[in-house]
Amino acid sequence: MKNLFYILFFINFISSQVFTDISFLGSRSIGMAGSMVANPKGEVSVFYNPAGLTKSKELSFSCGYNNLYNLNFINHNYFSIQLPQSNFGQNRFTLALSYQNLQTSYTDNSLEFGLYNGDLSRESVFSVSQGIDLLNDINSSLSIGYNLNYFLFYQAPSAGPSGGGLNGIPSGDSQTFSLDIGLHSSLRNKISFGAYIKNITSSRLGKGSSLTFLPRRLNVGIGYNPYPDLSTNFSLDRFLDDKRSSFRFGFEYLVSKYFEIRSGIQMSENNNRFGLGFSIYLPYLDISYGVLTHPILDNINTLEIKVHFD
Repeated sequence: MKNLFYILFFINFISSQVFTDISFLGSRSIGMAGSMVANPKGEVSVFYNPAGLTKSKELSFSCGYNNLYNLNFINHNYFSIQLPQSNFGQNRFTLALSYQNLQTSYTDNSLEFGLYNGDLSRESVFSVSQGIDLLNDINSSLSIGYNLNYFLFYQAPSAGPSGGGLNGIPSGDSQTFSLDIGLHSSLRNKISFGAYIKNITSSRLGKGSSLTFLPRRLNVGIGYNPYPDLSTNFSLDRFLDDKRSSFRFGFEYLVSKYFEIRSGIQMSENNNRFGLGFSIYLPYLDISYGVLTHPILDNINTLEIKVHFD
C-alpha cells in the first residue's frame, strides 16, 4: 500500500510538466516554516526575498540538500554565492549567483518502479540576483532586490498507452526566463517589513498542449525584534493562480554567539505544518539543520553549510 501511494504521488508529480514551486528552501525557511520574508539574511535570501542581500557585506557561499518527504527518487540541491558589497554613487548594492536542481530518478533495482534506469525529469534554475540599498540611516532602512531566473526543464519519454513506450510523448527540453521582485524595510532595528513576488512576469514553459504558466506567489510579512537576540516573524503567503493562502509564524533566538535555534508554524486549509531548526556558528563556517512536518507525507529535512569570509 505504501509503494502504491508513492507511485501515485510520483505520477502526479511528473505528469504536471511544470516547475515545482518549493516555497520552503533553506534551513532557515524550513525551521521557521517559511515566515522569514521580513527577516532576510545573506546569500540564501535570494530564495525568499532578494532585497535581503544588502544585509550582509561579506563574501559568502552556501550549499544545501533537501530530503523531500524521505522519497529517495527525488533529489533537491541548491547553492548560492554572494559577492562583497559594492557602491554605485550614493547607493550600495550586492550581487549573488544561485542554482537549484530538482530531479526525479531511480535505478533498475527500484522496488517502486521496476526496471527503468535514469532520470524521469530534471528541473534546473540559474539565477542572477541583486539587492540595492535605497535608504540606510540610524533610524530606518529601505532596500529592493530582484532575481533574474533561467529555467531549464527536461522530461523523459512517456510509457505510452501500452506501457512499452510506443506512441508515447518523446523526451524534450524546455527553457524560459522569469523575474522575481523583493522589498525590505526596517525601523530602528525593531520593526521590519518584507514583500516578495515570485514570477512577476507570468512566464510560461513549454508549448502546444503542454504550455503552462510557471507558479506565481506573493509573500508579505512583518517582523518584530523585542531585543537583539530574539526575532519574531509573521507572514502571509498566497498563490496568485489558484488563490490559496497560508499564514506563517516563526521565531529565532540566539542562545550564544555559537548557537541559534528557530521554530515556526504554517496554518492553512488542510495543510498545517511545524518547523524546527538550529545553526552552529564557527569561524568562517556555519552548519544549519531544519525539519518541517507534513500532514500526509514524511518530513522535509534540510542540511546546509555556509562558508563566509569576514
